[in-house]
Amino acid sequence: ELAQTFNACDTNQDQLLDRVEMESFMKCLRQNSEARGVPSMDTDSVSDEMKDKVWALYNGATEGTDGVSMADFAKVTQEIGAAIKAAMGQ
Repeated sequence: ELAQTFNACDTNQDQLLDRVEMESFMKCLRQNSEARGVPSMDTDSVSDEMKDKVWALYNGATEGTDGVSMADFAKVTQEIGAAIKAAMGQ
């Protein structure tokens, strides 16, 4: 489902999400979560400053590439999860 959502949001089919496609992807992920009853943050309530930081984090996963690949998304998401676990002492 994640790959299907990524591909659907990659409107130019270049295997990289640009900034606009990434925002669409994040909104779709939220909708997918809500459909399963999983709480999630409304992307419309996220500040532009935070959106800039999230974009920079994911976009910076592969140096020299402008855009976020599926591998970049997985890598950064895994790093965020590991950092959360470490902060919680797990």
